Amino acid sequence: MNDLKIGDINIHVPGDQAVFQGDFNFTGNKGFVLRVSAGIDAQARIATWLIQAIDPDTGEVLHDATRGLLLPDASGKANKGYVSYTVRASAEAVTDASINA
Repeated sequence: MNDLKIGDINIHVPGDQAVFQGDFNFTGNKGFVLRVSAGIDAQARIATWLIQAIDPDTGEVLHDATRGLLLPDASGKANKGYVSYTVRASAEAVTDASINA
């Protein structure tokens, strides 16, 4: 786990943890708290991210389209986000094995 970008929000997520949860306060400029839950299940070889906008007044997930995570830009186009990550081959992997994402 490394970096998370949602629209104009950039968050660094520690890369040395198998599981991470953090709240990032964007109430001043976005009107929500960004909650990021991320993890790696090494046994199943699955990475997951749960990204939520939390209403700072109620503590509940926002369902208000005017305060969401990927609001339309000035031209009305949907914004985009991404998560970047780094993977390493298993110690048991054979030479020339493929890593698929």
